[in-house]
Amino acid sequence: MKKFSARSNPFWQYSLALYAVDRVKEICLDWQDSRGANVNMLLLCCWLAAQGVDINRVELLQLQALIEPLDRRFVRQIRHLRRQLDNRPGETEQTLRQQLLAAEMSAEFMVQNQLYQRILELKAVIVVPASAEVGANGDEADNRLLSNLNEYLDLIGIEPIDNKHTLVRAAKSVNMQTL
Repeated sequence: MKKFSARSNPFWQYSLALYAVDRVKEICLDWQDSRGANVNMLLLCCWLAAQGVDINRVELLQLQALIEPLDRRFVRQIRHLRRQLDNRPGETEQTLRQQLLAAEMSAEFMVQNQLYQRILELKAVIVVPASAEVGANGDEADNRLLSNLNEYLDLIGIEPIDNKHTLVRAAKSVNMQTL
């Protein structure tokens, strides 16, 4: 499997930009913690829609199976340890928390590299040119994003969620020029 750097993986760059948009982090973490959604899979659905790519249930199942071992063995374990330190006031605890956060981000990057590599194999993904804006095609782009999210949420057994439209609006605000 090819290794990508943070700069050479457009999915990672897009994810960082989208995650920084108001309410996206809150929504994704809520869906993760209360409903069992995988944030990287949610971000992938958004990025693919930004690329003009639909994703179906079979492909999502393959991708989910691909990342499950790494996600289970590393990402979730590191996150669990980090969260145990969230409300600890000591300097040592906060230093350790920051180190765990860095390790968690590294593990998340590894997961996204797996997803990106597999998507390149599954789909003829053309990265949106730097001058294009996500969501620039209006209703068609919105519908593609909703379709991708619905496919994933249905796959993991989550009923329709009100905040989907908030996530769509946030995805539209990410300008590919800034990535």
